[in-house]
Amino acid sequence: MPIEWKIASPRKKFSTSTSPPYDYNLVVNDGTGATTVRVWGTTGINLDSIEVNKAVIVEGVGSVFLSNNVPLYQILPAYPDNLRIDRTYQPTLAGVSLEVPPYPFVPDRGEKITIRYNAGAVNNHVSIRLFDTAGRLITTLLDEDAQLVVNTLEWDGRDRFLNKVPLGTYLCLLEVVEPGTGKRITRMAPIVVGTILNK
Repeated sequence: MPIEWKIASPRKKFSTSTSPPYDYNLVVNDGTGATTVRVWGTTGINLDSIEVNKAVIVEGVGSVFLSNNVPLYQILPAYPDNLRIDRTYQPTLAGVSLEVPPYPFVPDRGEKITIRYNAGAVNNHVSIRLFDTAGRLITTLLDEDAQLVVNTLEWDGRDRFLNKVPLGTYLCLLEVVEPGTGKRITRMAPIVVGTILNK
């Protein structure tokens, strides 16, 4: 069955053969997760213009192969026009958001708070850091290039030294940087760490 991926952003490109015609694996991501594009050297597809963070359109046949007994999905383009740069794609910071539940959580009970964020686009650099109200860094929860546009993570109420933080209000700072232009956007939300009250 033919498959088309639009706005898939390459994360890795590597050869899987040692002599011409070279075969390549191209790891692409459309924001919902990564998959492999298997490019056989005999197809005549030129990968010279395919770079990390460039949006591509991939058409081909889907297949599954086993790697260490783990089924992996791949797309197999067959002709040179089945893999091309999407020249209409514009990197974006639109949609960047940060969501934190608006109520305290109690780490002493083993509770964790769920932080949901939108990175805007795949490969945007995302960092999530927590600060106290005096502006001191408490911990860095995330510092990576986004592989999923929308994602969640949890905080257990511990600092970067794995100590429980004192009761109080903390600031969750999301910073997203678009790698091509260096443009950045930030979002901030409060997190309240509570405790169990004795009767």
